[in-house]
Amino acid sequence: CAAGDGIGIIVGAAIGAGLTMALLSDIIFVAEDAKLSFRFSRLGVLPEANSLWLLPRLIGIQHALDLLMTGRDFTGTEAAALGLFKQALPRDELLAAAQAYAQSLVTNSSPLSLTLIKRLTYGYLQENDRAKAMTEETDWTWWTRSQPDIIEAMTAMGERRVPEWKSSKLDVPLELPPKA
Repeated sequence: CAAGDGIGIIVGAAIGAGLTMALLSDIIFVAEDAKLSFRFSRLGVLPEANSLWLLPRLIGIQHALDLLMTGRDFTGTEAAALGLFKQALPRDELLAAAQAYAQSLVTNSSPLSLTLIKRLTYGYLQENDRAKAMTEETDWTWWTRSQPDIIEAMTAMGERRVPEWKSSKLDVPLELPPKA
């Protein structure tokens, strides 16, 4: 797994490494009754898989320290209430909900936009200069407005139909192209 690995689901228990690896997904659905724990402190070791960096960013430092320092068990319902996961559902609804969410992204959101949203959102977690991030985001925004997806999106909206996206995540350059 790597940061930004898409949509995940947790059906049963996710304890220790099973939970920290699951956190590497972008969006996670969890069973309401899932048994979860960052049990590392109870074993005398540190959490891994970047969880000390990630968890406070997801749920705030106070909740992160509570879960990490106590190593206590908690449920999917509690995790969703803390903002750790997108949604807690009965087990038999998890897969359908995750698939419906993924299908909605594929249908309604431009691959180009999704790629940049993920790239910039994760990148800005390390950026301390808000003005710099705003300038870069604005430059990328103007670049996306020169791409075919905006025309397709506006046409589809006017025709009250689902867009037929023209882009692929492979169409997004690693760096912003120079302005013409």
